Amino acid sequence: MKVGDATVGRLSVANTPQHRFIRHHLSLLKTIASSIAGAIAAAEMHGRSMELAKIRLERERIEAEKRELQRIALAKSDFLTTVSHELRTLLTSILCCSRMY
Repeated sequence: MKVGDATVGRLSVANTPQHRFIRHHLSLLKTIASSIAGAIAAAEMHGRSMELAKIRLERERIEAEKRELQRIALAKSDFLTTVSHELRTLLTSILCCSRMY
């Protein structure tokens, strides 16, 4: 059984001397083999598309986690900048007051 140039399976049938295949039977067997080959190819394509969908979802999840980590890192940096500024302001005030006395 072929789909395009690719072989996707083999259909074997046997006849007996009492029941020999005629052209009509062979034509029907070719039609059946073609339908089966198409179904096999479609199932394989579906399987590959499902794998690609899983890979895409995993990449999207990783990208979302990356963005969240970047957001957290920025928030941490902003927090540390603010705390550092506030502490320097407070220490500057303390140093100025201590020099006055």
